[in-house]
Amino acid sequence: METNVKAAIVHDALPFFGGAERTLGAMLEVLPNAPVYTLIHNPAALQGTALEAADIHSTWLQSLPRIRNNHYRFFPLFPSALKSIRLPEVDLIVASSYALAHWIPKSPAQRLLVYCHTPLRYLWSQRQVFMARLPAPLRPLASAFLKMLRRKDRQAALRASAYTANSAWVADQIRRYYGIRATVIHPPVDTDRFAPGAREDFFLCLTRLAPHKRVELVVQAFNELGLPLVIAGDGPEGKKLRRLAGKQITFLGHVSDREAGDLLARAKGMVHMAAEDFGIAMVEAQAAGCPVIAFRGGANLETIVEGKTGVYADEQSQEGLVRAVQNFLNQNEPFRPDDIRTHALRFSKDKFLEKFRTAVLRCVSS
Repeated sequence: METNVKAAIVHDALPFFGGAERTLGAMLEVLPNAPVYTLIHNPAALQGTALEAADIHSTWLQSLPRIRNNHYRFFPLFPSALKSIRLPEVDLIVASSYALAHWIPKSPAQRLLVYCHTPLRYLWSQRQVFMARLPAPLRPLASAFLKMLRRKDRQAALRASAYTANSAWVADQIRRYYGIRATVIHPPVDTDRFAPGAREDFFLCLTRLAPHKRVELVVQAFNELGLPLVIAGDGPEGKKLRRLAGKQITFLGHVSDREAGDLLARAKGMVHMAAEDFGIAMVEAQAAGCPVIAFRGGANLETIVEGKTGVYADEQSQEGLVRAVQNFLNQNEPFRPDDIRTHALRFSKDKFLEKFRTAVLRCVSS
């Protein structure tokens, strides 16, 4: 599936290994000789992953203290750090972008293919949430700063030779924010890692414990329901969530891929309340035959078939999730693990590799 295109890949940051990083690993199967350039790099977090042996180059941001814990604190420095990157002489630059990777400087002769995980939330879809977290005296200055960055972000996007998006949901945002029509290439889900197992009496929340994942709603709802819940994952919200949780909620912290597959094979259902740009973990759950209870929003609508592979919560709230869990438990027809897995195969890694390779070849030949 690899190509001979002379390319380099720019990925925003590598402080941990998540869905965007799994996608990056698959990109390297198509472009195995491509070096990867990134703002920061945490080798320890990539051990045992597809990126462990990759040729990765970071910027001067790498030397700043505690940047790996929360690199977005240093967001105002991102543009200047990107400008400091010196790419080799390549024909194609692939920007794996959820922030500013598509801002990477390029020569007029170089082609730029953007794979957009999401337009930067702080600038676009969640800018009001970002502003609300700032002290009131800083908001006028921050508003002007973000307005300037949105203008530059749009200009940077328009430099691209081709745009791809990880979901129709993100493609619609790209159209609205940048005026660009993007081709949808769903991220790679390694469906072969998963298989249905014997279901047990617990629900599973498998996600990074970050504010936008809305795990506090899951904890609050299961406190009210009194049902057993296992939370797998770590992140900045971990301590707060543990204080909030009742005795029937178990926290496992970070789990390996093997452990995640085992949990998904056994869980009664997976619970997820974020409006995802794609949501690889929810498709992984379905690959293991595990039905999903998810918020009815974002790209969740592209990956879950209501009544067949899961149910939706109509409101992103504690009450909305409680009702959704009750609907899940009261389903007239049982969920069929084999049918759920068959649906997940639509998002297999092989399909990503084929479509991404086509996008690469089309970009360099156009």
